[in-house]
Amino acid sequence: MTYSTRIWTVRIFAAAVLFALGSATHAWLAPQSLAGLPTTPLAAGAPAPVPAGLPDFTPLVQQNAAAVVNISVTRKLASRAALHGLPDSLQPFFRLPPEADAEQTSVGSGFVIEPTGYILTNAHVVAGASTIRVSLDNTLLDARAVLFDPELDVAVLYVPGVGGRPQRFAASDPTRGAEGAAIGFAGGGPMVILPAAVSGAYPATGRDIYGKHRITRSILELHAGIEPGDSGGPFVLRDGTIGGLVFAESKTDPAVGYALAPTTVATRIGPALVRTGEVAVGPCIR
Repeated sequence: MTYSTRIWTVRIFAAAVLFALGSATHAWLAPQSLAGLPTTPLAAGAPAPVPAGLPDFTPLVQQNAAAVVNISVTRKLASRAALHGLPDSLQPFFRLPPEADAEQTSVGSGFVIEPTGYILTNAHVVAGASTIRVSLDNTLLDARAVLFDPELDVAVLYVPGVGGRPQRFAASDPTRGAEGAAIGFAGGGPMVILPAAVSGAYPATGRDIYGKHRITRSILELHAGIEPGDSGGPFVLRDGTIGGLVFAESKTDPAVGYALAPTTVATRIGPALVRTGEVAVGPCIR
């Protein structure tokens, strides 16, 4: 086995392990310190410093950022779940009535794909949600899922009259070396843009977001410091098209993230862009 082949074998194995561990937890984790590529809050209004070899993506962000939304999700947890982590010997002293459900709040990103009311995000961002809200232009809007696919890890939300600039998917999957920017709300904070480049594109076999079923997905390995909360945001190519759906950060390299390839995502969500009826979003991720 050559050195180059060995490196790609390790990368593909790492991606498979990532799926096996479950990408769903990534949007729920507390923000981690970022190393690698710099981040730039959109509100700052100043161009981001970029890594050597990557251009300034500020003009691209100005064109696409209006379509990116912050997603907040509330989940109701049974009273037993609220006691999770307490020693068994102490739980009898903290018994809660059945109606005393706890709530869990998490955040993620998404983006407008049809101004008539459709937003794309990851399935793990909204799994188990009792309420889903999106924030666009400082306006908080109620949303409901019309597509929930825990295997591919995509979800489509319906928000009547959401507006925003619709995004167009790339006609083909990006290859190694393709440049662009990932846009999202890391940790639920202000919008952040990350200069990014595709460092690998390959099929990865792993588990669905619940760790139950095996599935092979076409993914992109990105040279970008993806953080929790960026899940569901777009990877935008230099021509302004969507080159991927961000779904996870690397657990071993803070300068690496992952996105689902655009052609598979576009094909899967197409039928949902005429639906308005709500679908179930499955149980919470454990």
